[in-house]
Formats: sequence, structure tokens, C-alpha cells
Amino acid sequence: MSERRLFFALWPDERARDELMRNAAAVTADIRHSQPGVRCYSPGDIHLTLAFIGPASATYQACLTSAARQVSENEKIQPFLLEISRLGYFERAGILWAGCQLCPAPLAHLQATLVMALAACGYQAESRAFKPHVTLARKVGKPQSLPSFRPVLWQVNGFCLAESLPVTEGPRYRVIEEFQFAV
Repeated sequence: MSERRLFFALWPDERARDELMRNAAAVTADIRHSQPGVRCYSPGDIHLTLAFIGPASATYQACLTSAARQVSENEKIQPFLLEISRLGYFERAGILWAGCQLCPAPLAHLQATLVMALAACGYQAESRAFKPHVTLARKVGKPQSLPSFRPVLWQVNGFCLAESLPVTEGPRYRVIEEFQFAV
């Protein structure tokens, strides 16, 4: 069996996902009209990546899963409210995203704790700083300006391990395992 392309992420509940998609549709409608090659994410693929793993063997995945379970059971990791309230653009990658004005302390703590736990499995974190965001669209040319984004409140009660599925129309994602915070 081939290796899976894995990542850890926050996955929104249905309410937050629907709000994110409504807000994204308002923003991407004009972009899609003027840039026909734009690829918008489907509702089931909306997520906020905590740690990108990449290709992983079954043994590596088992270690990662064990480390993630320890993080979710840590009493210092508690549920928190995340506010997605602004748009951004990664020019080099052509990605339109929605994110936080500032990374909230509970999110930064969760991400740092997870990365530290995954290091015991041999995971090496990216050298660039964590910039929490939800990708809305890919293959976007540089917008003239970014409109305002109506804030979405997202109750975070855990995180998940997911895999990237290769499909011709762009990336699709599937949750493999969920890790709820011990409350």
C-alpha cells in the first residue's frame, strides 16, 4: 500500500463551515468571474492546518496518532473560540485565505504543543512561522484589493488527522481520526 499524505488540522463544525462558505462565496464570486481558472474549496474540504506531515508510512502514522492522542488528553489544552475575520492572499502560491486578525493564544499553544509531541516521531516542523488560515481558493491572481470578511466564530473542541486525496480537479481531503480535547 502506498504512503498517505497526512496533516493535522482543525475541522469546522457544520455551522462554522456553512458560515465560512457563505462568506467565501460572496468574496469569490467576482474573482471567479474575472479569473475562470480559480479553484474554490468545496465545503467538506475547509480546514485550518496545524501541521503538514506529507507522505507517511503506516508505522509513522501510528506514532503520529499516538502523539496526537497525548496532546488531546493534556488538561492544559482546552476548548476555545476562534474568530476568522479577515482575508489574506499568498501571492507566490496564488491562494486566497481567511484567517484571524491575531493568532489567539490557545491556538498557538495547541499548535506548538502538537508540533513538539510529533517531534518524538521524527517530525520536523516547517521553518516558517505558523500563520493560521483557511484556504478558500487556489490559482488566484493577485486581487486589486481584499474586501472585508464578515467574522465567523468557530468553537474548537479538538483537532483531526486528515489525508490529502489525489484527484484531477484539485486536492480533496478526508478525516482519518478525530482527537477531542479532554475537558
